[in-house]
Amino acid sequence: VATANMGNHEWRHDGCTDSALTFGSFLMLHGGKEDEPPTQWIQATQVAPPRDPSFHQLAPVLGFGEHAPGFGKICPRDGRLHCSFVDGIRIEHGSSKATHFLSWAWSYK
Repeated sequence: VATANMGNHEWRHDGCTDSALTFGSFLMLHGGKEDEPPTQWIQATQVAPPRDPSFHQLAPVLGFGEHAPGFGKICPRDGRLHCSFVDGIRIEHGSSKATHFLSWAWSYK
C-alpha cells in the first residue's frame, strides 16, 4: 500500500528537516493552505520519494488525504464517511486478524 501510494504524491526537499516531504507535510510543518501553499513549498526542489520513509513522511500518504486507504469509505463503527487506515486496508486488501505486532517510533532510523 505504501509503495503504491508514494508515487501518487509530489515530493520536495525541505531545507528545515533536510528530507523529502509531500505537500501535506509542508502544510503541517510550515502552515499555509491548499490554495495558499507555504513559501517553503514553492521554493523547494522536486525530489524522488524517500526509499526508507519515516512516520512523518508516510502520514500524509497513508493516514489522510484522497490517496489514503480509508478515504471515501464508510467507517464500520460510526457509519461516517472516511474511515481509518486499518479499516481502509481491510476493505481494499482483505486483511485479517493480526499475527504480529510492530512497534514503530515516529522518527527513528
